[in-house]
Amino acid sequence: MSQDPQALRQTLGSFATGVAVASVLDPEHGPLGLTINAFSSVSLEPPLILWCLRRQSRAAASFLSADRFAIQVLSRQQLDVCRLFAAPGHAERKRARFTLERHGAPLIDGAAAWLACRRKSHYQEGDHLILIGEVLAAHHDPARQPLVYWRGQYHQTHPLASLEPQP
Repeated sequence: MSQDPQALRQTLGSFATGVAVASVLDPEHGPLGLTINAFSSVSLEPPLILWCLRRQSRAAASFLSADRFAIQVLSRQQLDVCRLFAAPGHAERKRARFTLERHGAPLIDGAAAWLACRRKSHYQEGDHLILIGEVLAAHHDPARQPLVYWRGQYHQTHPLASLEPQP
């Protein structure tokens, strides 16, 4: 690559993202989760989302073998949850409390929003896996504001203006 990897990382970090946790019920380890920021809507009809997972992640096999997973958009009150699931190893993740959603996806309390998904497909690109999920159920809490990551730091959202047309 002709681009300096650190410069590329800083450039990509200029795009503010929400912070989410992907979770799965692993038959051997129980509920597992990891902090992600590569998450996007793909389609409303049918309802599809995607997220990216480092191929070398110890959780990759759990997500590839499971039929169901969840994505939780973290609220600004969940910085500790973000850090817990960003830490390496499964032992730290066992301290989290999960609730099993009716479709079989493990959920964390307090999220700004969540999506329970069926794994539809996955693709390998570069050093990551791209997982596509069909949304089976979704919920958002309008009272909770999301946690945002930008240029290596966590932020809160503040409205600048309404999207409604001005008179």
